Amino acid sequence: MFAFLAAHRRELFADELFADLFAAGRGRPSVPVEVVASVLVLQTLHGLSDREAVEALTF
Repeated sequence: MFAFLAAHRRELFADELFADLFAAGRGRPSVPVEVVASVLVLQTLHGLSDREAVEALTF
């Protein structure tokens, strides 16, 4: 799953799909949308809490 998401995350989670989540004119989010979406998929797959997912992403 990790390799698949790494290879295909831009195709799966295009910026246009999440455009309504970010206010126009405020710049680009610091973490790319496809990375956030991939983390959410992996968080659910592994049953991690939000804090555990942040720690896993950080390390």
